[in-house]
Amino acid sequence: MKKIFLLCSVVFVLLQSCGSNKSAQSSTKNSATENQLNAKASDDQKLFLDAVKAYTLGDVPLSISKFNECVRNNPNNDAAYYQLSKIYIETQKYEPALLFAKTAVKLDKQNKWYQVQYAEALAFNNKLSDAAAVYEELISQYPEEEDYYLTAAYLYQKGGK
Repeated sequence: MKKIFLLCSVVFVLLQSCGSNKSAQSSTKNSATENQLNAKASDDQKLFLDAVKAYTLGDVPLSISKFNECVRNNPNNDAAYYQLSKIYIETQKYEPALLFAKTAVKLDKQNKWYQVQYAEALAFNNKLSDAAAVYEELISQYPEEEDYYLTAAYLYQKGGK
C-alpha cells in the first residue's frame, strides 16, 4: 500500500512539474527547438517513470541507476533527488540521503515533503538540532500540522535540548 501511495504521489509530482506546454512559435526554428525540448521532456518523464516502476517492483539497484540518470540528464530534477534520498534512507545510506534531500530542498524550497525528507535525513545523520530547526520552519509555514510540533519536540529531547 505504501508503495502504491508513493507511486501515485511521484506521478502526481512529475505531472505537476512537467505538465505545462508552451504555445507553438510561428518560426520554424522555434518550432524545431520546441519539438526537441518536448521530446527531451518526454524522454525524461519516461525515464523517471521507469525508475519509479523499478522501485515499486523492488528492484532498488535499477531504480537508483535510473534516478541517477534522471539527475544526469536534468540536474534540476528535484523529484529525482527526493526519490534518491528516500531510497538511500531505506537502505541505511544516510550521508548520500542527506545530500540528495538537501539538493531537492534547494531546488524547491516550498515543497513541504522535501523539507520533511531533509529533516529526516538530518536526523539519521545525527544532526538532531538541525532537523528540529527544519521542523520549526515547517511549523511556521503549516501551523495546523500537529505532527511537526511533536517531531520537533522529540528531536530536541533526543538531542538533549
